[in-house]
Amino acid sequence: MEYQLLVAQKERCKHQQATIIVKWKPPHRETYKLNIDRAAISNPGASGIGGIFRDHVGHWILGFSESTPKTNHVMVELQALQRGLQIGVEHKLTPFTINIDSSHIIN
Repeated sequence: MEYQLLVAQKERCKHQQATIIVKWKPPHRETYKLNIDRAAISNPGASGIGGIFRDHVGHWILGFSESTPKTNHVMVELQALQRGLQIGVEHKLTPFTINIDSSHIIN
C-alpha cells in the first residue's frame, strides 16, 4: 500500500523544466567586458574564481582562474571582482565593464 501511495505521489510531483536562453552582450566599441564568477564545493568550503576579458567583437583577450581560501560565497565573489579589477588595470584593458551574477555584490 505504501509503495502505491509513493508511486501515485511521484506522478503528481513531476517537475517541469524550462529552457532559458542566455546571450552574451558585447561592450561598446573600444571597450572591454569582464565576466567573472566563482565555483564552490560548499558554502563555506573549497572554492575558486575565474574571469575572462573580451573585446567588443567577442574575441577572447585574457582569462584567469585561481583557487581561493575557504570562506563564504559572498567573500569569494568579492575576491573574483577584486582580482578582475587588478588584472584589467595591470594589463591596461581599460575601459571595461563588469558582468557578475551575485545579487549580494550588485545590491
